[in-house]
Amino acid sequence: MGYSHEAAYQTNDPNASLGVVERTVYMLGNAGTALINTIIASFILFYYTDVLGLNSGIIGTIMLVSRLFDGVTDVFMGMIVDRTHSKHGRARIWVLRMCVPFAISGILMMTVPSHTSEIIKYVYVAITYNLCNSICLTALYVPYNAMTSNLTANPVERGILGVFVMFGAVIGTMGVQSTVDAATKALGGDQRAWIIVIAVYAVIGCLLHLLCFFGTKERTGQNNEHADHEKVDTRLEMQGLFKQVLADRHRGRIQRAAQYRAPGKRRYVLCQSRPG
Repeated sequence: MGYSHEAAYQTNDPNASLGVVERTVYMLGNAGTALINTIIASFILFYYTDVLGLNSGIIGTIMLVSRLFDGVTDVFMGMIVDRTHSKHGRARIWVLRMCVPFAISGILMMTVPSHTSEIIKYVYVAITYNLCNSICLTALYVPYNAMTSNLTANPVERGILGVFVMFGAVIGTMGVQSTVDAATKALGGDQRAWIIVIAVYAVIGCLLHLLCFFGTKERTGQNNEHADHEKVDTRLEMQGLFKQVLADRHRGRIQRAAQYRAPGKRRYVLCQSRPG
């Protein structure tokens, strides 16, 4: 019996097989998130200190405070998703709502005013860094991960989705790490070059998020005939997933950017923070 993506997409059966197409577009959502997230995790410190010439101690303090704020927004976003009701489901709708704000916030994070006082620059960094990393990324990434339990109730399908999600993170991360240095240098290596490159990543990421939204369908939760029987179990599972996302993000952030000085110049060893 042949597989039909159209038939699988239209069904509300929570145990239906998703198929390669839906799994792939769900994976692309994580790849889209990873494009900007890799910049935040691995290159933003270099950009702020070496490209813009900002003080590394002040930037480090801003990022430290952001970590604390980020932990709070993770919890609140989990609560918001759990209470969301829409025709598109609880979690999936947030991919649509946040893909554009996330892309814009990623670009704003790079557009630090150059002809202004140092204080204004640091205030701008603090606001835009937290806007992108602690608010927009959280509002996109937490619901995206919750979609795994909403797309299907089949444990085998959820396991397969986990593999696809992992590959999405790898694709997005490697795509940035293998191109950002050459691309920015080709455009001059200055602030303008970085803004252009990040804008390209942001647009691509936004398109991938839209593919993820339009190519997937939530089949569990409030919109199917089994909801009344599974409401308690689904809520407990979502809460467990939110806790796991939060734990993974903070465990990854222990791998911070380490820096050391060599004669005449500064070098960095950069580490990725989040799994996607």
